[in-house]
Amino acid sequence: MPAESSPARPWLVTRWAVWSLPARVLTSLLLVEATALGLFCIDFARTPFTGSALLPAATLVVLGVLHTEIAVGLERFRRRVADTPHVDLSSVWTFAAAILLSPALATGVVLLIFTHQWFRVWRSVHVPGYRHVFSTATVVLSCHAAAAALSYTGGVTLAAASDPRQLLTLGAAILAYGTVNTGLDRKSVV
Repeated sequence: MPAESSPARPWLVTRWAVWSLPARVLTSLLLVEATALGLFCIDFARTPFTGSALLPAATLVVLGVLHTEIAVGLERFRRRVADTPHVDLSSVWTFAAAILLSPALATGVVLLIFTHQWFRVWRSVHVPGYRHVFSTATVVLSCHAAAAALSYTGGVTLAAASDPRQLLTLGAAILAYGTVNTGLDRKSVV
C-alpha cells in the first residue's frame, strides 16, 4: 500500500508502517482484523446466495457509493481538519445491511462501500491503509453484533413500527452495533 509503505519498495510487506506500531496496538489491530476475517469466512461458507438476497445488497452498495460521491468533498475536508473520532454516515447503509441481510452479505456490503471510500476519500488525505482496514473490520464486527442481537431477540419483520417488541428488538440491534463500533473505534486502538 503506497500510502503506508516505503517509497523504495512498497511491495515489501516488512516495510509497511503498521509494523512500527507498539506491540500492544499491533496485537489488538491484528486480533480485530483476524476475527472479522474469520467470521466472514465462516458465514460465506454456510450462506446460500440467491438473487432475492443479492438485490437488496446491491441496492445498499449503490446507495452507499452514491452517498459517498455526494459527500466526498465534505468527507475529505473533515478527515483532513479533524483528527478526532467522528460518526461516519456510511453506518446508515451498513446498519441497514446488518438488519436486512445475512452476515455474509452484510460484510460484502461493508467491504464494497469501504473499498470505494478508500479510493475516493481516505487515500487522498493520506490515511494509512492499516487504519482503513481496521475501521472496515470494526464495522464488519458491528454488523455481526447487530445480527447476533437480532437472532437472540427473534428478529424483526416489516411490521416493526407497530409492534413494541419489534422496536425493542431493533433497539437491541442498534445498541449492539453502536457498542461494538464505538468500543473498537480506530482512535481507541491506533
